[in-house]
Formats: sequence, structure tokens, C-alpha cells
Amino acid sequence: MSSKDRLEELIRLLKISEALEALPSLLREARNHEKSFTALLIKFLETALEGRESRALANRLRRAGFTEDWTLETFSYEKQPGVDRAQILEIAELEFAREATNICLIGGVGVGKTGLAMSLGRQAVLAGYNVLFVKL
Repeated sequence: MSSKDRLEELIRLLKISEALEALPSLLREARNHEKSFTALLIKFLETALEGRESRALANRLRRAGFTEDWTLETFSYEKQPGVDRAQILEIAELEFAREATNICLIGGVGVGKTGLAMSLGRQAVLAGYNVLFVKL
């Protein structure tokens, strides 16, 4: 087995396929710019980490079960004057999640509870939390 084959096998076993895809261009860049092996290895591992984080985020978003792509930025506060934007932005800092407490959104039909819940859930997913959205 050649060194290149062994390297590719190790990359597959470590499940860092994004780094495998980037390897030829990284090696070319290292040769063309006379970069050190340390610099090459750092760039390689950064690529692997970015890929892993990207996959983890995509998996958390998929598992959350959001039925819409609502975010705090797309929520129409103007159409919902009963929603206190400052209060929602404070909740979006996710202190309740760090303290393992609950929040409850209460209101009539069509006031934005579902949109806010999905938006806050998406904010939590982006912060690294696992979320499950269930509409009751």
C-alpha cells in the first residue's frame, strides 16, 4: 500500500471526507508556496473540522423537525404588535437553555407563537443545542 493510499484510508476511517476532497489542492498549494508541513497539517485539520461542524449543524437542523425556515430576522414584528422584540431577543440569548429552564409562548391563534418557537429553536441549534420542535 502506498503512502497516499494509506493516507486516504486513514482519512476515510476518521470520517473527515471534506479533508480528503481538499487534500490534492492543499498539497499543491504547499508545494507551490513552499509551506511547512505544520502549516499544511493545520489547514488540513481546519478543513476537516469545518466539515465536521457543518455536518453536525445540518444533522441538528434535520433532527429538530422544523416545518418552516423561520428565523428571528425574518419574523414580522410589525404585523404582531403584541410581541415585544426586545424580550424575544433577550430570550434568544438562550440563558433559559443554559439554566435548563423552560419558556412558554402563550397567545391567541395567528399571533406568531409557532414562528417564534421555530426561530428560537433554530437559534438554539445554531448555538450547538439539540432541539426537537413539536407543535401541540
